[in-house]
Amino acid sequence: MSAEDPGDIVARAEEALTWWRSAQIFLNPDCGFGCFSSRCVNDEQTATAKLRSMTAAARILRERHG
Repeated sequence: MSAEDPGDIVARAEEALTWWRSAQIFLNPDCGFGCFSSRCVNDEQTATAKLRSMTAAARILRERHG
């Protein structure tokens, strides 16, 4: 599993702005950070990369949309 590109996250969030105000949109990981039955869905490196992508996307969105 790989991390999403920050540009892809920004594009999805900007699409959501068609229906909701920016204050109503939150970036949250969908899944993949927990362990189930002692079997982790993602390794630490992938989870960290996903959080970094989400953080980068949030910065871009705040610059564009406050």
